[in-house]
Amino acid sequence: GEGETSIIVGQKVSKYTVKCELPLVYTTSNINREIGQLTIVASMAGVYARLYDRLITILITQGVKTFLVSTFIFLIFHFLVVRHISSIGIYLKKFSFTTKPRKLKLKRKSTTLVDELDQTVSSINEMSGNLYKSYETINADLLRRKETEKKLQKARDELEQQVAQRTRSLKEERDRAQNYLDVAGVIMLAIDKNETVTLINRKGCEVFGLKEGEIIGLNWFETFVPPSERAKTLNVFKELIAGKGTETEYYEGKILNRSGEERIIAWHNTVLRDSKGDVLGTLSSGEDVTERKRAEEEKKKLAAQLLQSSKMESIAILSGGIAHDYNNLMSIVMGNLSMAQEEAEPGSDLADFLNGANMAS
Repeated sequence: GEGETSIIVGQKVSKYTVKCELPLVYTTSNINREIGQLTIVASMAGVYARLYDRLITILITQGVKTFLVSTFIFLIFHFLVVRHISSIGIYLKKFSFTTKPRKLKLKRKSTTLVDELDQTVSSINEMSGNLYKSYETINADLLRRKETEKKLQKARDELEQQVAQRTRSLKEERDRAQNYLDVAGVIMLAIDKNETVTLINRKGCEVFGLKEGEIIGLNWFETFVPPSERAKTLNVFKELIAGKGTETEYYEGKILNRSGEERIIAWHNTVLRDSKGDVLGTLSSGEDVTERKRAEEEKKKLAAQLLQSSKMESIAILSGGIAHDYNNLMSIVMGNLSMAQEEAEPGSDLADFLNGANMAS
């Protein structure tokens, strides 16, 4: 039932505090009696403020020291490395392949020790010299190549002119040869080894009733030779290609024109060869002998008819002569029969026989 008494000394704080509670014990006659409790509450705000101020001071001091040390290191690094790297950069920037490069030298004290910068400078000087030499070599090669290209271009132009001139000459020769072929009164025909028509003149076009472009490139045997003549004519062509031309240099065969009419052509054949002697095909001149063959057939028919008429006339003449001679003989026989009848006795066998003979004659 005793009341509690609290004694507070100092200012009361609510944060940054440290609290410690201690018991108050009264000791008398070996009797310990707790008479109260001492609570001590200490504020840490001042301690924190002093620590913060000191931390700021340390940070500023360390920052200044770090800055000074860094600046010193930078200045040393700049003096020892950066300025030389800048010199190297300027040297490389001014480097040109067209002019002989000067050797790179750094403004630094010469020492017997060779460090990385010395190795770098030596490598750059060697690389610059090699690049310049390579450029000179490449430039010389390019110049030689340009000269060579100019010569080649000149030679190419001259060759093109020669080719163009030769082409014109060949065309003129071909046109002239074609004119000669067209003037010829016979068919001129060229067939290659593949049995394809490669040339035909105007006369050939007239005979076939087609234009040159409608004939060139076609298979000769499949297009213009009648089926009944195809095997025989193809065999003649193969013999020519094989070199057996003695028996097939002259050949008469039939062809088909545009209207399907069969025409008889008398061919004179020869083999075309290249400069090496290899067979290229055949060249043939052909004459349309259809009308002549028909006239010969008519002539043969007329001759046969005339011969038959002559035979009949001869037989008629012979028959007339034989009949005249027969009549003369019969007159003598009839006269003798009449005289024999007069001498024979009437009614006898001889008279009957003579009467029958007379009646039969």
